[in-house]
Amino acid sequence: TPSSNNSSNSGEGRPPPRVREHRVRTSDSRKAEIALLLKEAALLQHKLAQLQHADGAPANEPSLEQRSLDNVLIREQLRNQKFLVAGLKSALAGDTSEHVPSPVSSTLCLGSDSSQRWEFLRRLKPQKIHDARQFFRRRTQFMDTTRASSEAAQFETASGEICASKLDVFPLYGARSVKEVYDVLLFYFLNVEMCTAEVNGNVVVREEVETGDESVSQNRFVFSTKHDVQVETNNVIFCEYTPPRDDASATRRLVGPHKSSELDPSDEGLITLDFVDDDELYPYRPESHLRDDITNIFIVKSYPSDTTGGEINCGGNTDRVVVLGRWVQSKFHNTERCCLPGDMLFSLRTELDRVNDAIVVSVLDRFKQYTA
Repeated sequence: TPSSNNSSNSGEGRPPPRVREHRVRTSDSRKAEIALLLKEAALLQHKLAQLQHADGAPANEPSLEQRSLDNVLIREQLRNQKFLVAGLKSALAGDTSEHVPSPVSSTLCLGSDSSQRWEFLRRLKPQKIHDARQFFRRRTQFMDTTRASSEAAQFETASGEICASKLDVFPLYGARSVKEVYDVLLFYFLNVEMCTAEVNGNVVVREEVETGDESVSQNRFVFSTKHDVQVETNNVIFCEYTPPRDDASATRRLVGPHKSSELDPSDEGLITLDFVDDDELYPYRPESHLRDDITNIFIVKSYPSDTTGGEINCGGNTDRVVVLGRWVQSKFHNTERCCLPGDMLFSLRTELDRVNDAIVVSVLDRFKQYTA
């Protein structure tokens, strides 16, 4: 009939339906690859077994071909593990959460009343000491803190701020006690301008009038750099020395090669420094000065000199080594009024890092140590 002819003709004129391609998920593809590799490995094992049987080699002694294959597989596994570690390091390098903002920084706003300023800072001290101790313990929990080590990072944020961080561990074999190193460290912290001038020759001007005491103090400095750029810092320093435990009869076992267990009976000296966000007495001058925010943690402890770990006698009969640990973070504020090119900022960052290292250099020199 005409109607049937028209329907058949219209059907012939339409394009054939498109066949949707089936997309294989990445996980399924990986599973297929693994299954194929397992089959190939089984075939290789079977061939090696045949060769071993043909050579008459004992079943409990692998043939030369088997040993060669085992060596290849081991090398491949080690290489893949190194690739994995390299990827993890790259992921950690891209994670700036440790640096911006710092996990041990807090907003510090100081008014103009002197008594209220110091009252606020002294109330804040226990929390700052606690946070610094916890962060440094976590940051070094898988490290052998009886061996010298250093790691540093420097990068630019999306807003153009130059950040840097550094972690150092220095065994001080010339030191006799934790308290001795802590006292030297505290002296240099309270006399930064003298220490910096002696080590690097930089001109440092102290601007604050009331510096505080050995428990809580403030440093307001202006640094002159070789680029004729004035760099200003405003920091508060919190200090605490914890004497050794009194329970001399107790014997504790430390956990892991890092030797930083909560049960460690050693005394401890801790100094942490944090920058001031706003100060009514000493306001920042962004139109003429480059602001440098610095956060510092210094910890002095003693550990058993035997790096394999073991028991500690709280009476002090075990040979111990005093260790100085330092973590520092710094950040430039590159404002519109005081805008500097990136290459100059990185150069300034390197120069200011040497200034920040002046205290470490002085302590190491005092105890006949050397730093790179």
